[in-house]
Amino acid sequence: LHASMKGTDFVVLPIAVGKHEAQQVRTFFDDKGLDHLGVFIDSEREVMSKWPVAGLPVSFLIDRDGRVVEKFEGIRDWSSPEMTAKIKALLN
Repeated sequence: LHASMKGTDFVVLPIAVGKHEAQQVRTFFDDKGLDHLGVFIDSEREVMSKWPVAGLPVSFLIDRDGRVVEKFEGIRDWSSPEMTAKIKALLN
């Protein structure tokens, strides 16, 4: 998704929730081929206190004003044409 949206006004910010070591998360990202993404760790679970999260993984599409536009619960194939089209439609 990150690669297919390159050049648009779109950013992917993955957040690991809980008491993770930064290197542990970085190693996981590298092993999964996600070395182009930043590592953000919410050790105090602040994100989960701001937005309702029933389980993980959960993804939020947030607009420029910080409002949640769409919530995606569970695993998604972010590289699928359907997801890319949905996100592009929401951005327009």
